[in-house]
Amino acid sequence: MVKRKKLLDWEAPPAARGCEAPGCAEPGPYRAPKSRERLGQYHWFCLEHVREYNAAWNFFEGMDQADIENFRDLDVIGHRPTWPLGLGPLNGKSGSIRDPYRFRAQEAAGAWPDASGDTPKPRARPEQQEALAELELAEETTTAQIRQRYKELVKRYHPDLNGGDKRGEERLKDVNRAYAVLMDSGYG
Repeated sequence: MVKRKKLLDWEAPPAARGCEAPGCAEPGPYRAPKSRERLGQYHWFCLEHVREYNAAWNFFEGMDQADIENFRDLDVIGHRPTWPLGLGPLNGKSGSIRDPYRFRAQEAAGAWPDASGDTPKPRARPEQQEALAELELAEETTTAQIRQRYKELVKRYHPDLNGGDKRGEERLKDVNRAYAVLMDSGYG
């Protein structure tokens, strides 16, 4: 139900629309879009003529199958322009983008990991420092270096490669714990 604006004393009521169908003298309270290109503009019809108009109107009239499929695909994004990430109208500039956490500044400063993930980590916590010492690594170590060192130590101390040496087996357990601490704590 359409709410009508309450008229003030000095306002005149709107004139009743007549049906736009040729030869019809009925009031035209029902609207129908004029065309696909002008969906915000309407014809006004009586109930009988709006039913006839709607039954005969085809939104896709004059479009071939490729045009219809293209329209359907663009409808998914609301017929708005799109572009690959980072290549929009701002061309990589922070311009009007609000950045309260300064992510773009961190990106520009190189604080984000590169494709290999080899970004130096921030200061290690005590349990991380102990784990790094167990693996004989410095705090500036990257994830790739931690993994490489872990592989080396596993090959060195694995019981199958050491003839069942108990000292090597205990050392391997310590190496595994240290590696798990680093990976679970988010260091790696």
